[in-house]
Amino acid sequence: MIVGGSAVLTNAIGGATFNGGLSNAATVSLTGDTFFKGAVTNTGAFYWQGAISNNYVQTAGTTFLNDNATITQNATITGGAFNLNGQTYSNRSMIVSGTGILTNAVAGATFNGGVSNAAMVAVTANTFSTDRSRMRARCSSKAPSVMRWSTAAALTLTAMPR
Repeated sequence: MIVGGSAVLTNAIGGATFNGGLSNAATVSLTGDTFFKGAVTNTGAFYWQGAISNNYVQTAGTTFLNDNATITQNATITGGAFNLNGQTYSNRSMIVSGTGILTNAVAGATFNGGVSNAAMVAVTANTFSTDRSRMRARCSSKAPSVMRWSTAAALTLTAMPR
C-alpha cells in the first residue's frame, strides 16, 4: 500500500493486522496496536505502536512512538527523526546514518536491541538499554557523531571520529 499526498491511514483498535508492505509519504497515525507483516518505508509522518515483522526504512520524515513498538528485523534511519517518546522499543538492529536522528526527550524510554550510529543519537531524558554490549557507535571522518546514552547503569557513550 502506498500512502501519499494528503492521505491519512489510521487505526485505533488494538490487534489489527496489516498484510503486505507499506510505503508512507503522507501520514500514518496508529493509536491501537497494529501488526505489519511486510516491510515499511517512511518518508512522511509515522505515529505508531505495535510490531513490524520485517525491515523498517526511513529516509525522511518522522517516526513517533505512541506506545511500545517492535521491529523484528532491522531499522535503517538515513533521514528524519525516530522519536522514542518515552516508550519501550525493541529491534534486532537500528542503523542511524546520513541525516537520520534517533531521539528521546521523555524520561523512561527503553531501547532493546542494537544500534549503530554514524549520524546522531540525541537523548535528553533518561533512556535505558537492556543490552549495552550491542550498542556501538561508528563515525566517519566526514561526519563525526556524538552518542549520549543513559542506561540503567548510567553509562554515557561518546563516539569519536575515526
